[in-house]
Amino acid sequence: MKAIITAAGQSSRLWETTGREPKTLLSFGESSILSTILGNFAQVGIREFVIVTGYRGDLIREHLRENENFGMTVDLLENPEWHRGNGLSVLQALAHLAPEEPVILSMADHVVSPAALAAVQLGQPQMNVLLVDPRIDECFDLPDATKVRREGDRIADIGKDLSDYDVLDCGVFRLNQQFRSALETAVSQGREGISDGVRELVQGPGFGTVLLPAGAAWLDIDTPESYQHALTRRATFA
Repeated sequence: MKAIITAAGQSSRLWETTGREPKTLLSFGESSILSTILGNFAQVGIREFVIVTGYRGDLIREHLRENENFGMTVDLLENPEWHRGNGLSVLQALAHLAPEEPVILSMADHVVSPAALAAVQLGQPQMNVLLVDPRIDECFDLPDATKVRREGDRIADIGKDLSDYDVLDCGVFRLNQQFRSALETAVSQGREGISDGVRELVQGPGFGTVLLPAGAAWLDIDTPESYQHALTRRATFA
């Protein structure tokens, strides 16, 4: 199995910390946020990646080159329309892969424990699934989190502005080409986010969920405050 990492956005809320460079290159442990994400995937046996860049993608490319891809196999794709919805980066990556090949999708700013990545690998074969966290009270930045309402173990609705929800989106998915078709439909209608593709499948064959395992951790690094919080909890993501 391969993993897609989306790293195309400009991350303007972190500019005071990044100096307007991609936030996935911020220092984290011995190297960067990106190297931590790759290393955590390697712990569960995933060492082949498609990384989609956009804003200042040259810096990500150089970071990987200088570190010999951290021992991984990496295909780099560039999304020239990075300023649009993040679903466009995912579509580009899925089109690069074999149609029958399931993949794990991770955002380049979501640090997630290997135990949680392993759970996504194993959850509900033949179905698209999303890693979700029921520990809502422990969320560092709840207003910015993407919320999910489930019916059983399937997604009933998803979005940042939901008022009725029971779990949070952790930013890690296992996808097949069925999701590509759903996302293509959403984009053709002007809805370009990853969540828009999820909603398309919710209305059809469904979209499953995998609960964050006990003891596992995740964090979306979007602001200077969340970056500092991640640094204080770095050991929990190993």
